[in-house]
Amino acid sequence: MTKAIKFECFSGISGDMALGAFVDAGVPFKFLCAELKKLKLHEFTLARKKVARAGISATKVDVVIKHEHHHSGHEEHHHHSHAKYSEIVKVIKRSGLSAEVKRRSLSMFMRLGVAEAKIHNCSIEEVHFHEIGAVDTIADICGAAVCMEYLQIEMAFATNIDCGGNITIKSSHGALPNPAPATVELLKGFEYRQSDIPMELVTPTGACILAEYAENGMPYPIAPLSAGYGAGGKDIETRPNVLRVTVGEVKAGPRAAPGGESETSVIEANLDDMLPLAFEPVMENLFASGALDVFFSQIQMKKNRPGVKLTVICEDEDVKKLSSVIFRETTTFGVRFYKTGRITLERGFVTVRTKYGKVRIKTGALKNDLMSASPEYADCKKLASEKKIPFKRVYEEAKKAFLAKQTK
Repeated sequence: MTKAIKFECFSGISGDMALGAFVDAGVPFKFLCAELKKLKLHEFTLARKKVARAGISATKVDVVIKHEHHHSGHEEHHHHSHAKYSEIVKVIKRSGLSAEVKRRSLSMFMRLGVAEAKIHNCSIEEVHFHEIGAVDTIADICGAAVCMEYLQIEMAFATNIDCGGNITIKSSHGALPNPAPATVELLKGFEYRQSDIPMELVTPTGACILAEYAENGMPYPIAPLSAGYGAGGKDIETRPNVLRVTVGEVKAGPRAAPGGESETSVIEANLDDMLPLAFEPVMENLFASGALDVFFSQIQMKKNRPGVKLTVICEDEDVKKLSSVIFRETTTFGVRFYKTGRITLERGFVTVRTKYGKVRIKTGALKNDLMSASPEYADCKKLASEKKIPFKRVYEEAKKAFLAKQTK
């Protein structure tokens, strides 16, 4: 089983909200404070309190800057302390934090720096680190890495990301559109929306945490172990201003059942008048609604028109629910379904460490005998992009690491 976490960002995400949610989900506050003291920075302390946001009890964690008032939550990046990227690197490297927390923290600051440098067309050392170099952001970034290591998280997902309204944000660079340019850069690969909430809901620090750890959407089911709510700084009239995290276990592959024989249902629909762009959200919504598998096949339909056959494999009790999704998301006027049998391997995940980073290996076993092992595509793709190396190199390294682990 693999430890996982889901970030539900329906009211956005900031560094402070993430720390509050982690603590609310079970990370001991005293442990977090003790770890952050290893940064050997005397400019800040952490404060914690329980608050209510639209009737939801949540934990508010503030990074309190000594001799200054800290605006927390969604306003974190208006704090105007300065630092160069190289100075931040030195602070983290000379700290007493664990090797993994250092690696993750440095990676997140690199992401922030690269995003800002790209926006301003300069080198990372020339970036004015007004918000990125602030002591409170160092605490938020390193604190998030501490919490993720404490919870032993191996997989992370981000859902329902709301960036707030079409407003302008005051910053050291003047008035910026919401989401801020750095936030947009960091959220590449994630689906997010803008609502009518007249606030900046996703900060660069919050976006950076997602970019470092999470993948878009919920491709795998989680068996929850705990949940936590991290409070934003202000109340919102129409919804709770909180970030919810759910910590749990991924027990198998995408919507997978334990190995052996079982009965499932198959739903099919023929489509010949849909835009190709619409097929991706159809698949995503079906998986999110409980489908075991979804795929498309090229077919030839009446009047010799080319078409696509949508096939959904699901549990018997999900036929009506998934049929409703198909009617809502596609142009079909009808679906057909039938029961079928299947034999599956017992699927699970093993995480291996390569020189490029951690990769999950999807395994399949038959009566406790390993039959198949494949590096997870999303992990290999993410590392290849981060390290700017070919995908196949990461994939092969992951296979070697798994084989080495098996022979020990």
